[in-house]
Amino acid sequence: MTDASNSATAASTSDPQLVVPVTEEKLIDKERNRLNQKIGDLATEYIKLTNRFKRALIEHKLAVDYFEFRSFWFDFLPLTLIATAITVIGFIISGKPPQNDDGAAAENSVEFEPLLTGQSKQMLSVLVGVLGAVSTLFNAIGKRTNYQSQCDMHRAAVKALEKICLTVDFEMDWFNRNGKYVDDIARKIVQYPEQRSENEDVATRLGADLKSHQASFKAMQDACCESPVPTRVIQAFTLLDQIHGNGSCTATDLIFYSHKLWKEFSTYRWWPLKAPRIDVTEKYDEWWEKKNKKANRNDNSKKDGAVKKREPNDDAINETIVAKPRMNSSDETKELKVPLLTTPPSYGALASNV
Repeated sequence: MTDASNSATAASTSDPQLVVPVTEEKLIDKERNRLNQKIGDLATEYIKLTNRFKRALIEHKLAVDYFEFRSFWFDFLPLTLIATAITVIGFIISGKPPQNDDGAAAENSVEFEPLLTGQSKQMLSVLVGVLGAVSTLFNAIGKRTNYQSQCDMHRAAVKALEKICLTVDFEMDWFNRNGKYVDDIARKIVQYPEQRSENEDVATRLGADLKSHQASFKAMQDACCESPVPTRVIQAFTLLDQIHGNGSCTATDLIFYSHKLWKEFSTYRWWPLKAPRIDVTEKYDEWWEKKNKKANRNDNSKKDGAVKKREPNDDAINETIVAKPRMNSSDETKELKVPLLTTPPSYGALASNV
């Protein structure tokens, strides 16, 4: 018993940095487990928040397409065409025949005659009035629907969400390389307990950043409350979230299926004139089956590639190689003898030897 204690004391005095007391090692393990638990919970919250951000980003992008299409085709283009038609017809029917003061036809006058007169002029005048009424109607409908303002709201939300998602993705990279960092923090906390708050600054800062992202997201959503996302888009993504809530897919798979659902909307024949009715459950089963088939195919290809290749035949390589050069002027052939090879070289080496 005394020999073991003496040997431990000698080892600790010879190199105190390599040998850590048992009590200190236990404290380090305890701090490491506590930090891993804290950072693991934080990483889970980050994943959930990232999924929510990216789902909202897709929804707002679809809303931009939806409202921008209506703003152009139902508001801007009709009013522009009507205003252009009224202006052209006005030039055609405007003007009067040049006359003198006594009412006789005047010569060399700067006034010009209208291109159309009589009944045609009257019909075009009525048409101008009708177009003006239609323009007033379209203008009233445009103010009521306010498609352009709604499009601008969702476009601003897209820009804000893209910035938030990019920041969150950079912060998520930290969780992929935090193993060694957590171990260093745990040792510093045990060795320097008075600097605990400084050593835990990274984990604390990430938690504060998470709350900041949540606040920014809430403010952005409140700013878009006056312009909701189209109902069928909300219904489809809500159902996909419910499938994820039942445990049918992981948090990482949810982003994949959200992009697949986005593709279903954007590739629909009548989108964005009309939102499609998508059976999300049926589509999810179809995507899940295709994904599993692809994963199984990749696994089989990896197994086939891992099979050991057939070794080259040493006897064939070690044979005497006879090479015939070009025919000389005397049409004589000479054989070049290459000595036997003891080890199989590369094909480049064989070519250089020949």
